[in-house]
Order: sequence, then C-alpha cells, then structure tokens
Amino acid sequence: MRPFCGATTGLAAPAPLAGALAAAGAAGGLALFGASGEALYGPAVTLNLALGCVIGVAAAAAFAEIFSAGADASVAAGGAAQRTAPTALHAAACTLAAFALTRTPDGALALNGVATATACVALAGLAAVFLSAGALALRRTSDAVAVEENYRRRRARDAWRPFRSVLPASTSIAATAIMLILTVVAALEAATPGAGAKLIAAVGCGVAAGACYLSLRTGALVAIVSVSAVGLVDWTAALFGVAPPEGAASATAIVAAATLFGLLGLTWRDARSPRRKPHQSAELAMVEGAYRFIVGAAFVVGAFAAAATSGLWPEAAGAAGYFLAVAGLGFVLSPAVMTAVTAVAGRG
Repeated sequence: MRPFCGATTGLAAPAPLAGALAAAGAAGGLALFGASGEALYGPAVTLNLALGCVIGVAAAAAFAEIFSAGADASVAAGGAAQRTAPTALHAAACTLAAFALTRTPDGALALNGVATATACVALAGLAAVFLSAGALALRRTSDAVAVEENYRRRRARDAWRPFRSVLPASTSIAATAIMLILTVVAALEAATPGAGAKLIAAVGCGVAAGACYLSLRTGALVAIVSVSAVGLVDWTAALFGVAPPEGAASATAIVAAATLFGLLGLTWRDARSPRRKPHQSAELAMVEGAYRFIVGAAFVVGAFAAAATSGLWPEAAGAAGYFLAVAGLGFVLSPAVMTAVTAVAGRG
C-alpha cells in the first residue's frame, strides 16, 4: 500500500482508533433511547466505525499534502483539521437524509432514533477530526513525508496518463448524458418499493455536500454520481434477479459511499481553476483523491466485515456488497462527471 498511498499509510495510524471511539460513542448514545434506537443500533455503530476510519484517512492525506507544500507539522495538522471537519458534517447530514427515508418491515424508523444516530455520527466524526489532527501535530514528522508524497503524485500522474485521451469534454458530456438517461430508465423500471426513497436520499446527500463544502458544483457531483450509481446498481440487480438490500442496510451503504464521493468532490473543488481545462481539473482531482477514496473504501468494508463476523449486525455482509457496487460504479463515473460539469458550468 505504501507505493500507492505514500506517507499517508503511516500517518493514518490513528484512524482505526478514531473509528473505534466513534463506534463506542454511538453505542452509548443509542443505548440511552432503548427501543427507539434498537433498529439503528447495529447499522449506526458500524457506520460510526467506518466513517471514523474514513475521516482519519482524510485527515492524514490532507496533512501530507499541506506538509509537502512546506508547512511545519503543527500548521499542517491544523490545516488538515480545517479541511476534514466539513467531511464529518457531510457524513452526519447524509445519515439524516438516508435514515429519515428508510422504511423497515414495521414501518418508518423512530424519529428520535434517527436524530440520535445523526448526532452520534456528527460528534464522533468531529472527534475523529481532532483526534487525528492532534496525533499528527504531536508526531515527529521528517522531510521523508514530503518526499514520499511527491513520489506518490508522480506515480499517480503516470497511472492516469492513459485516461487523458479518452476523457475530453465532449466525450464526458455525452457519457454523462447517457448515464443520466439510463438512470431515469432505471428509476422508471424499479420494482422495489424502497427504490424511490433511495434515490431521494442520494439527492439529499448531494444537497448536503453542496452546503457542507460550500460548493454548488461539488453538490452536483455528489448528487449525480450517487443517484446514478444507486439507480444503475438496483436496476442491474433486478435484471439478474438479485434483490438489493433495503432498509437500514441500503441506507448505511449509501451514506458511506456518498461520504467518499464527497472526498472526491472536495479535491475537485480545490483543483478547479480558470487556468485549467476541464479534463485537467478532473485529472488533478483524481491524482489527489483516488487513493483517499480507495483506502477509505477498504476501511468501510473492513468495518462492515467486523460487524458481520462479530454478530453486531447480521445484515452487514449484504450492506458491504451493496456499498462496493455503488462506490465502485460511482468512482468510475466521477471523472467524466467532473469534466462534464466543469465544461458546462465554465472553468473556475
């Protein structure tokens, strides 16, 4: 993993601890509400474990980026906390949007249970930000971190080179339009009763991204990618006769995937410039964001696997598979959507 992730591999060591503390906090908060939080106990604790790790990875990546630009460790740690805090708020907003629309066989989830789960994600996410930033500020960081980060960027640019010629603005706009048409067809053909709620939740995750990251284009990216990925995955599953997860399992997977899409959107927001062409902004965004996405996704799958094997949440295995499908498809679609949105809305 080190050649792919650079110095982030070592810097992200506090991430599992942050995730474990986040999960413990969620368990305590939901236990206070008894029956109202019982339906969300397993999903919320698992989600806090996963998102705590994701936020820890995001903080480590931001620290490496700022430190390699010439800042000292304390300044880099503060900058990492500032950049990562909106991700914690976005994760909480996605939790509220997804769980509020979730329907179980017994009906809607209890409102105070959803509110508690959202508050736990917000508080645990912010705690993960400060825990990671504090650990990075106290860590003895050498110039080797900057060297590794620069090597990682060079390898990432070399890996992206084959995609430059196949993602011009015209091709990206056409591909995005076809994807949206297929998504509309998938929504109309959806046979499951919860399909509409999933798509609305995905739109809500995009709105939350726009508000938390203070960027309409980032919100549009998260909304388009989330809706398309959820709709196309459900449609494909129906074509093959496979029932996709419903209820809290699908909501948890959508929240985790949308949070990772938000990380890609954040790197894309910072990469946009009037001096760059649309495909250049997308390239820089993927160079800086792809490894954060992939490492974060690995932590999410690990959290779901731990919940399934420990018996905390029996549906975690199905949620993990659904998350991989949605996140994987969204990751593949993201560069084309970035290029298309920039080309349509203008540079900058």
